[in-house]
Amino acid sequence: MGVVTLHLDDDIEKLLRELARKKGKKKGAMSEVVEEALLNLAIEEEFDNLIRELKKGVRAEVGRLRREDIYEV
Repeated sequence: MGVVTLHLDDDIEKLLRELARKKGKKKGAMSEVVEEALLNLAIEEEFDNLIRELKKGVRAEVGRLRREDIYEV
């Protein structure tokens, strides 16, 4: 487990503490909030990348479809 020192604006620190309080008064609640936020950010970024790649693929590789191509049995 790594240790990271952050410098946050007062408003952001207050928000972090409020969110941690909602998680519970257990030790590590602030770390849990930060970890969750970072994971959500990474997931969102990966999702956006996948959507971008899908849009490229749809434009680049799918031409006119024939009815037979769509309704293969």
